Amino acid sequence: LVQIMEVPMAAAPFVSSSYEVYEVARGVVVRVAPNGMCVVSLGSRHPALGRVRCVSFDSALHVNFSGKKKKGALQVEAMTPLCRLECDDGTDHVVAAGVAGKLLEINEDVDLAVGRGSLLDEYLAVVHASPKALKGLRRTKKRPRQDDEDHHCEEDQGGNRAQD
Repeated sequence: LVQIMEVPMAAAPFVSSSYEVYEVARGVVVRVAPNGMCVVSLGSRHPALGRVRCVSFDSALHVNFSGKKKKGALQVEAMTPLCRLECDDGTDHVVAAGVAGKLLEINEDVDLAVGRGSLLDEYLAVVHASPKALKGLRRTKKRPRQDDEDHHCEEDQGGNRAQD
């Protein structure tokens, strides 16, 4: 179940307004650039937001790659775990990639944001999505929930909702 939603750009300074924004899981947001690059981050609805004390990435995600086609990059699926969020109350939340493709980058500096108190302004990973994954993501996107309707959306000629 994928839901398209509006995210105020003040809450996501690392992306431009040309990104399509999808909530792919409970509080996990994927911002898709026109070239297929996807930025995975936490959304404002993530249950761990504001309570995270530590972010840890799986050591298997640290793969070196090079070249124009990113040969050697790790192939991830939508449900591939990216990181684990440890919360103040002792609970853990696993964050998945949200989209299939090549994992190009993980933000190991995200732990610094925990000290500042906000993971909402940080990205967790960058994935170059496969064309098939992008098609599936766009095909299954849903309109924002009623409480998101206050944000300005426009419909393109295909009936899809897009950010201003």
